[in-house]
Order: sequence, then C-alpha cells, then structure tokens
Amino acid sequence: ETIRGQAMEELSSVHPDQSVKLSNLSRKKRAIHLQVARELNLWSSTQGSSLLVMREGPISQKLRQDVLELPLCSGIRLRAKKAGPGLVLLGRTLAEAENLRISKAIGPCPNATQELVLPKFSLAARSLVDVDEDDGYDVDIFNDRGSAPEVEEVLRSQLADLPLKAMYEFPAAVGQDFRDCAVRVCKEYGYDIIGVSGFQERVVVGNLKESVERLHAELAEGVQPGFVQFSNDISRLEKEVIRREARLKRYIVVEDEAGLRVSRMSEAPTTTKEEGPLKELCKLSAEVFAQYATGRAGVHIYMRRGDLAMMLRDVPPDRAEVLAKPLYEAFDDTLHLQIELTKASNGLSKQFFKVFLDKAMQQAGWYPSPEVLEALHKREEEGGDEDEYDAASDEADDVASDS
Repeated sequence: ETIRGQAMEELSSVHPDQSVKLSNLSRKKRAIHLQVARELNLWSSTQGSSLLVMREGPISQKLRQDVLELPLCSGIRLRAKKAGPGLVLLGRTLAEAENLRISKAIGPCPNATQELVLPKFSLAARSLVDVDEDDGYDVDIFNDRGSAPEVEEVLRSQLADLPLKAMYEFPAAVGQDFRDCAVRVCKEYGYDIIGVSGFQERVVVGNLKESVERLHAELAEGVQPGFVQFSNDISRLEKEVIRREARLKRYIVVEDEAGLRVSRMSEAPTTTKEEGPLKELCKLSAEVFAQYATGRAGVHIYMRRGDLAMMLRDVPPDRAEVLAKPLYEAFDDTLHLQIELTKASNGLSKQFFKVFLDKAMQQAGWYPSPEVLEALHKREEEGGDEDEYDAASDEADDVASDS
C-alpha cells in the first residue's frame, strides 16, 4: 500500500500534455505504477525497466486526432528532433490501436508526408522531445492500412503524370504490403522504384525513361565517343537504373570520384596497375566469403550487412572510416540486385557475394591487410569450400563481370 500511495501521489501530479519517464523501477513497483496509471486514464507503456507515462492534454489530443485523420497513403513528419517519452507513447498507442506505421525519419521530408512542427516551449513539446539525449531524430507516421485495391487506387492518383526525371518518395515507415502495391502501380506506369523490400527503407519512385533513352542512344553502335558520363550528384535510383540497363546491354560501368561512366564493350577503360592484386583476391572469393559471412538459414550461409564491420576491421585503421560508406553502398546495391533477380533478401548468397566483392574492391577500394590475405591463401591451400563456390550460377558471374 505504501508503494501504491507513492505511485498515486506521483502520477496524479502529472499535468495535461506532460510526460514522465520513471527509471530503474523494480518489477513490483513498475507493475503497481502501471496499474495506477491506467486507473488515472494516463497513457502508459513499459520501456525496459522504465515506465513511460503521459496525461493527454489539448495539444497531444489534437496531435493524435490529426494523425488518426490521415488520408490513406499519406503521413506526418513530427519535427521533434529528439524522441522523448511522450512521442514514444504516442507512436505505440497509434501503432497498436490504429495499425498506423511509425519510423525514424530518414532524409528530406517525403512527398507523401507533411511536416508538423510542435509548438515551442509547450509541455507537449517538452514531453515529445528528450532534452537529455545528445542524438535525436524526427519521426514519420504513415497511414497504409487500406486494402491492396484501395492503396493502388490512391497510388495511381499520386503518381499519375509524374514528370520526366521527377522523383516521388514515401517514408521508411511503410509496410511490405504497401511496397508490393507500389511495385505493381510502377509497372503499369513504366516507372522505376527502389525500397521494394526491406524494413525501414524509403520507397522512391522515379520517371527515368528519358535517362534510359539517352543512355542507349549515346551508346548505339557508331555513335561517338562511345561512352556516357554521369555526375556524382545523380540519385541512388538513377544509379540503379543505369546499372540495370548496363547489365542488360552488357555495357561497362566504372564508378570513381567523377561519377558513373558507362561505355560500350569496345570502349572499355584500360587496365589499371591494381588489376594484379584485384585478380588475386577475386580468385580467393570463396575464402573471403567463408571468412566473413555469418548468416545462417538451415544449411545455407549468407553474408549479413552487419558482417561488413569485420571486413572494415581487417583494413588499416586510417582507411576504415573512409571505406565504410562506399562499402555499405556496394553491399546495398548488390542486395537490391539479388532481390530483383531472386527475391532473396536475408543477405548475400555466395553467388552474389562475388558481385559484391568486385564492387567492394573496384568502387569502394576495400583490400585486406597482408596478414588477412596470408590467412586467406592458407585457407585456400587447405581446401575450404572452393568447389561449391565455383559452381555459382552463370547469372551471378555475368553480373560480376558487367559491374
């Protein structure tokens, strides 16, 4: 009764639009505080050993109403900067009760999402913003809870008459059913799309017909100079489309600090002085895969995104930070290719790891330390699983050579 009395006194003092985070509670205390919070009609939820509690007030009530009234295929970006206990509670309440999506905001505000700036210096703003955290982020909330025909109908109206070279983006919060609907609508309109599979990734749609036509026109036989140069500031979607078209037409793609250069086979870049070491490592691709891949699905082994940390540990420390971003981009690009061709999304299979390794070396500049290279050679001499790897599909080998 003493604990209950303390909980009643503590939680009764919470003002409208104010939230509190009660930390380091014992299991018994947390259960009693949670029961009292519900009796007082407060928003409440556990977070580890802590308890989040908020009393709904005019501002948080209006915010919740705005979110609940979101039209299908649209969202709100809360400019909270740092997610506090009130925002966590709001997200959980809506996600559980209304089946809406909430995610950490990534990049600029998507087309299908409107920004909502919280009133400064209000109790609600302070409750939604965690001033004690150094790192913060905005939050996207999205409504994708319609049936497939309903979602596709709205998407058609949103994406109709998308101008050439224009992009239309949806937040990372959207679910897989929404992504599948977006793929079908894009096929109808002849648009390109990324983010079709994978949790917490933005969906980006683009009308890139002009870029594809330009690429093929300038690389037609007899047209000089026989290559097309794309700058570094093109979007990730455009890069993926260019690489896809290059694979289909067997163009040569080289990415460097200047951007993407796409050439006809007869205009391929000359051999560089790095070709020797790169060829050496390519021959050890089975050993490299065995060294770093930790994903397991039954008898199958695959390379997880988290395994890249081990690859970065095996390069000189002064290069690891520089290599991180292009290495992760090479992995993501290869995984998207694998998903496009095989639908497998857990991680990179042995076949597609070879594609990734080629990108990691030529585009990101990854190469192991001498000690690691020596260990790989030793693994090769001992046998390893070379025969299995050499049986990789011709399709993946073709992709590796074209990349």
